[in-house]
Amino acid sequence: MRFNIFTFIFIFISTVAFGQDDNEKTSPWNDIPGNLWGEVGFTFVLDKPDSVDSNWWASKRAQFNYQIELPLGKNSGITFHPGIGVAVEKHSYKNNQVFLDTGDETIFTSAADYVGGGVKKSGFYTTYIDVPLEFMWHLNKSDYRRSFKVGLGGYFGYALESKTKIKYETAGDTRKFQEKSDYGIESFRYGGVVKIGFGGVMAYYRHNFSKIFKESEAPEQFINATQSSAGVAFRIF
Repeated sequence: MRFNIFTFIFIFISTVAFGQDDNEKTSPWNDIPGNLWGEVGFTFVLDKPDSVDSNWWASKRAQFNYQIELPLGKNSGITFHPGIGVAVEKHSYKNNQVFLDTGDETIFTSAADYVGGGVKKSGFYTTYIDVPLEFMWHLNKSDYRRSFKVGLGGYFGYALESKTKIKYETAGDTRKFQEKSDYGIESFRYGGVVKIGFGGVMAYYRHNFSKIFKESEAPEQFINATQSSAGVAFRIF
């Protein structure tokens, strides 16, 4: 997945999420029993040595959740939103350090030492399927879609794929290296999320309570590492 898709998604926010007018109530999308939400943001690795520097600007994520809305009581202003989603997350580190599978263990090392060329960029990508479970409080109890709202909830997920990508130059040619492995990633994750916003646009913060790697298989720098993320969520329909 090319992460210049974020440029497209941010444009999409302005044309879809902010484009809520009086015609929204008669939109054919309203016949679908649920909402599709997109998220874009940045990932942050916590509980790692200070000597390991993340490139947070290059550490991006995208997620799409389909969630149904279940009112909890008449005119309570509180709704429950279970659903299912897919998240793609990228970790990037300064000096182009990457995770590699040697066959016996997962190591954290310089990409240049492995590919033997001038590294242009590198990244570690993970894909998860998530089950979000969120509660939402709406200030406007008569029109939830156009209301200021605050959300609080959790999620649990399963790791579908993880891979390392390296783009480098050698002998005047640009080449790409890609390696897929489980890297000792924890198969299951769980965490909490808080959201705040208006209408179809919300700021969010996520934190995984589970560790990124299995303790017995983690690179020594990441034995206790956890992950958080922050960004913008927008309703597609």
